[in-house]
Amino acid sequence: LLYHSRVAHLSYIGIIFTAAVFNGASFYIEVFSKRYNSHIENIEAMHQIATAASGIVEEISALKKSISARDLSSFEQSEGEDKRSSPKASRRSSSTLTTVSENERSLS
Repeated sequence: LLYHSRVAHLSYIGIIFTAAVFNGASFYIEVFSKRYNSHIENIEAMHQIATAASGIVEEISALKKSISARDLSSFEQSEGEDKRSSPKASRRSSSTLTTVSENERSLS
């Protein structure tokens, strides 16, 4: 039937070609949209992990500051007691105080 009619033959080939292009385009849209969505979900998960990690880091740094401040204040109290006891202990305490201050700077 289509062998003898040139118009019918070309229109049939055009329909087949259009169907093939439509199916191929639908496949690519489906596959790449799934990949894109999974990529976006991975990015969101990484963002949540990074947010949680930065919160933990902030908590740790706050704890370090509070611990070092508490240790420094207890150290200053013990230094006052050492000054009353002997001058030699006072020199030793001041060198330790310098070391504690240097450690605080390195933690910050």
